[in-house]
Amino acid sequence: MLFIRVIPTKDWLFFYIQKKFLELLHNRVIPPANTLIEEQITGGIITMINKAMKKHTNTKRYTRAALISWKHSIKKAQKQCYVTGSTESLEIHHLNKPFSEMFKEAHKILGIQYHEEVKDYAESDLDALTDLVVDMHKDVTALVLQKDIHKALHDTYGLNFTMDQVNEFKKNYHKRKTAINK
Repeated sequence: MLFIRVIPTKDWLFFYIQKKFLELLHNRVIPPANTLIEEQITGGIITMINKAMKKHTNTKRYTRAALISWKHSIKKAQKQCYVTGSTESLEIHHLNKPFSEMFKEAHKILGIQYHEEVKDYAESDLDALTDLVVDMHKDVTALVLQKDIHKALHDTYGLNFTMDQVNEFKKNYHKRKTAINK
């Protein structure tokens, strides 16, 4: 039996090892039914990804579910909302390139047609799409935001907002908070 203990001291190293492990599972080098091995290798992250992905029939949601470890590494590094400092209800914002843009770009690079439903893709195309979108996230600048702050930023500035706009929003947020507390 194969036992590997991954200590994610470098999040991208952890991400890389996790990806390689998925490839081993996919190629049946490691038996996919052995959940004990999965949990020992990644502390349950692989199991979480598989469960999250399997519950989605929508292609965008399915692909987003593959980003669990990326999101985890961002939240682990930043720990709190950039604007409020809260550690509750945290989400990740793609600062330099929206997910939807990467998703469309991945289809174009791979030369595959977009389908709303996962079932309409060939398995190899879906695997390639998911792998490419996950790989594209290596170059993404991400920001941890509270869910309501994330929504408010999108409501104020639209889909793509800059770090300058986030800082302006943060400044105004703290001014309003200070005024209310007086």
